This record gives sequence, C-alpha cells and structure tokens, in this order.
Amino acid sequence: MIYLTTKESSPRLEYVLEFIFSHVWQEEIKFLKSNEIEKTFHPCIFYGFPAVTENNNLKINIPSSGILYEKGVRTQEIKVVKDSITDLPYFFETDNKEDYDFPFDLFALIFYLLSRYEEYLPAEKDQYGRYVSTNSISVKNEFVQIPIIDQWLLVFKQKIENITGKPIGVKQKFSLFPTIDIDIVWAYAHKGLSMWKGILKDIVLAKFTAISFRYKSYINPDSDPFFTFDYLENKLHNCRNNTIWFILYSKNPDSKDVNHNRSLTSFDDWLKKFTVKKSVGIHPSFQSHSSLSTLMEEKNSLEASIHQKLEKSRQHYILFSMPETYKNLIKAGIKEDYSMGFPEQIGYRAGTGFSFFWYDLHTEEQTELMVHPFQIMDVTMKKYKNWTPEQAITEIKNIMDMARKASSPVRFIWHNSSFYSGNGWNNWEKVFETIITEGNKQM
Repeated sequence: MIYLTTKESSPRLEYVLEFIFSHVWQEEIKFLKSNEIEKTFHPCIFYGFPAVTENNNLKINIPSSGILYEKGVRTQEIKVVKDSITDLPYFFETDNKEDYDFPFDLFALIFYLLSRYEEYLPAEKDQYGRYVSTNSISVKNEFVQIPIIDQWLLVFKQKIENITGKPIGVKQKFSLFPTIDIDIVWAYAHKGLSMWKGILKDIVLAKFTAISFRYKSYINPDSDPFFTFDYLENKLHNCRNNTIWFILYSKNPDSKDVNHNRSLTSFDDWLKKFTVKKSVGIHPSFQSHSSLSTLMEEKNSLEASIHQKLEKSRQHYILFSMPETYKNLIKAGIKEDYSMGFPEQIGYRAGTGFSFFWYDLHTEEQTELMVHPFQIMDVTMKKYKNWTPEQAITEIKNIMDMARKASSPVRFIWHNSSFYSGNGWNNWEKVFETIITEGNKQM
C-alpha cells in the first residue's frame, strides 16, 4: 500500500495515478487528507506542497505545475531540461527545487505525454492530414527514442522503495509484441486478366524481375512474393501468443486501400482459413478515417467473413486525429488501438512502451479504449528514414537496449509484403529476424 496526499484531487491526477500504480506497478494506492498523514507514520507521497511532518524520512515531495487541475487545452510554455543526476530530460520544472525530491512535476509530464495534449493544439499536418512528428516536444528535443515515462518511473519507484525498505508492485520486464499488417495478400496471384496486362506493362518498362514473379505466382500462388505467411509464422513461433494480425478490408479498394476485392473467392477462402485461432484486428482503411459509417461497415463485414468479434484495430497509414478517430473507434466497438506511434519516426510517440487508457481532453475523462503504443515500423525505416538494412539493425538494437533498461515492452509493425526484392526490400528479412532475435534477449 502506497499513500498519497494532496490538497485537491482531479480527474487528470487520478488518471495518472491509476496508470502508474494500478496499471504499470499493480500496487494499491490510498489518498490521505493532510490532517490524516500527520497522525500516521506510513510512507507517503506529497503532491503539490512540501511535506511538513515529524517523520520527514518517510515522504517524497513532488511539485505541481497546475496543469492537472486545469480543464481543456492551452498552449503550454514548456522548457525541456536535462537532469544532472539521471541525465534524463524533463519538463514542467519547479522554481523551488530544494523543497522537492523531483525538480519537476512528474505527474504532469506523464499526463502531457499520455493524453497527447500537444496533438489537440493547432499544428502542421502532412499531405494525408496526419500530425507531423516534428511538432512534438519529444522530436524537437531529441528524446523520441527514449521511453522517458518508463525511465522516470524507475527513478520514482526506487525513491519509494528507499523509504519503504521493501520492493513495491510487480517486477516489470522487457517483452516483445509483434504486429503484422496485411494490406494485400498477393502481389500478382489471383489477378485474372489484369495479370497479363501487368506482364505487358513490365515488358515495356523492362521490369524482368517482376515478370518472373508474375509468372511464378500465376503457376503457383503460394510462391507470390507477398504470400509470406508460412515464413512469418515460422519466425514468430516463439512469440505467436503475443502476435496480432491486422487486416485491411475496404469495400472499395483503391490506390491507398489496396486490399483484394471482397468478391474474390480465393481471398475469402484464405481469410477464413488463416484467421482461425489467431489474434486478429481490423486495419481501418484510409477511406474510413473521417467516416464512422465506413468504419462500421468494414468491421461488421470482416467479422461476418471470419466469424470473429473484432475489438482490436490499427489505422491504415497510421492515420488518426485527436480526438475524432478514437471517438469513432469507441463508437464502433473497438476496445484496443495499436496506432500510437509516428509513421516517420521510430521511438515513443507517447513517451512509454506500456499500454494505457485513452484520456479524452474534451470530456476530461478516462475512456475504456486501451492504447498500445508501437516503437518500430518497417515502412518508417525504409521509406521515411531511407535506412539500409544495416542502419535499421543498428537503430533497432538501440531501441531494444533502451527498452530493456527501462523494463518496458516493445511493439513493432511489419507487413507481409515487406520482403519483396522487386519492391526494393532486398535483405530486409535480416532486419525482421534481428527484431525477433533481440526481442528474445533479456537483461
């Protein structure tokens, strides 16, 4: 049992405390009034005012910046400072550091990052309407690849254990969670007459590798360069219970939503067979981003096809807007979202590898939508960063090492199509396999 006292509670403060104590640490916390703490010798956290007790060795003082007692959003004056002891960045610094055990409002920092406060503010959007990562405090101040919340929680936990004299909460450990996006099952197989049109086009463009793959796929669809599912399942065997497969199921496929037509019998047959005894989620189409009815249609149709209830999702193109996308997901019956990451940056969009409930800043309440952040994506490394496989492997190892030190989980996104040399994915299977290998390592 951990005790905390503050002059006033709020939905934002309660949200942060639930994340820390209930969700991450699985430790019970109890609020005490200031007059109650004077009568007890229990170790206690004082939030928002320095402790004045006869037993000062059993307290931790954390300052308040005030943001947890506000409503709505406003532009915050944020200065990022590097701590001289831990070398970790922080913000919401206090003026009178000598009165506190942290030189900043730890709970405010956590709330700001988890709630995605900055994404509610006016900001530049990219060509698809996505929040641009360079707007983010973590990218501007070069700590996006640090699980800043998780690392500060380790510091916080150690301070508590120092005054209690015993371990608190469950022991966290690094773990790997693979997620696979299936935008399209076959590159060339089951295309009918369009395959021959494609061959003629490839002849004109002298794409001889593509011609070879097209022909092989016509003879044997299982040899199609996108049909990599046996390979994926083999490599993911040891973490198959942690693996989720997200399926794009647009009603009207186009250049952005490139899934097969639902009327394609081979697609429907494969889908029914493949999804048996697997954890499956919907991959809401680009078209569904601004349309709840389209999202509902896709989810209901895929559920009917595979005879599974779908409660997990990840946005196609990582296209989401705060808070509209999450509100639509909740209305559609989605309980878990896996879109929390920057498409153009590897690292920590929300400052943590741990899952958390989404807090709606418009209604000022914690919702039932669980957000599972990802840190690594194949498309980020190859298409946005333009890294070679060797560069990608180096960066992946850095992320994994950081996560292990913070006892923080890592989620990654890969596509079944991201192995095809004809599309420039030469040697990227080495990158994929490195993630799996590194994920099996512990401290």
